[in-house]
Amino acid sequence: MEKNELQKYAAKLDYNLWQLELDYYQHLILAKIYGKYNTIYFKGGTCLQKCYGIKRFSEDLDFNYSDIDMHELIAFIESIFETKISEYSETRFGISFSVLIKGILYNGSTRSLCRISFDFRYNDIYNAPLKKIIRPIYNDLPQYFLLALDEEEILAEKTRAIITRYKARDIYDLNELLLNGVKINPELIEKKLLSYGKKFLEEEFIKKLEEKRSIYDEEMKRLTKIYDDFETCKKRIINAFNITQ
Repeated sequence: MEKNELQKYAAKLDYNLWQLELDYYQHLILAKIYGKYNTIYFKGGTCLQKCYGIKRFSEDLDFNYSDIDMHELIAFIESIFETKISEYSETRFGISFSVLIKGILYNGSTRSLCRISFDFRYNDIYNAPLKKIIRPIYNDLPQYFLLALDEEEILAEKTRAIITRYKARDIYDLNELLLNGVKINPELIEKKLLSYGKKFLEEEFIKKLEEKRSIYDEEMKRLTKIYDDFETCKKRIINAFNITQ
């Protein structure tokens, strides 16, 4: 894939060139991973975009996994791009790292390297994963299948994310899942929160929603051109959770 060829896809996804390049390599690495492993389960914003049709750009590749030798997996990912991982981090939940590759837009400068970020969380999956067929829009990439968390479980994780981190995109994603008719599973949400030593408390949830108001527009305009405003999202989410104020 050359730069001029990549530009032809801009109108189809409404992405800028940097976003298109990353989207292209996300597909490539997903196809490679799922050609070799079957106990890795795709999730998060990029999963919502690629598997469930949510219309926003997403940067990271997030997974749950079981029965995988992570050193072997890292070596496999390094072999695909003939590069070493960087920004390695390990917590009690799992590991995260990045790879920097000389991609389609590489011009010799460090700044033009394409950065792909990975996050792998051990287990933490309760519903049966779904097999999804992915058909990239890029002519030189074949279709492939992957295993993804279902929307109900991703909704539970997005609820947890709103409570445990400071990113406005989680509100957008939760709102979109509700618009798509995904049901809230309170028991599943409690299971997801348990690993953080937390419970779902209505007052805390509303507070964590409101904390993102000031960053919502700034963050979302970098990820999509069309999105519900913060107040609309907040009202829909509160109503869906049957929270009275």
